[in-house]
Amino acid sequence: MPYLWQVYVGVMDDRAKKTRNRLKRIVKVKDFDDLINQTMLDEEERKIMNMIYKEKKSLSCIADELGMAEITVKKKHGKILKKMSDMF
Repeated sequence: MPYLWQVYVGVMDDRAKKTRNRLKRIVKVKDFDDLINQTMLDEEERKIMNMIYKEKKSLSCIADELGMAEITVKKKHGKILKKMSDMF
């Protein structure tokens, strides 16, 4: 069965990479939702994670929808991964 999540690969630290890899291995949407609900992410952060991992949208598409620059979305994604890695 192919993985449900596909992730943009950018420059990030080892903990964030491990978190990204954990997210990539999640096959069930419910497992992903449960994980996101356990984290201390604000609404915008949750939306970005859902758009990347569940909706499989590109960073440029997410940036357009949220009205921000693509580099901003990329940086926020990296910060979210670091934030989540602190919780694991």
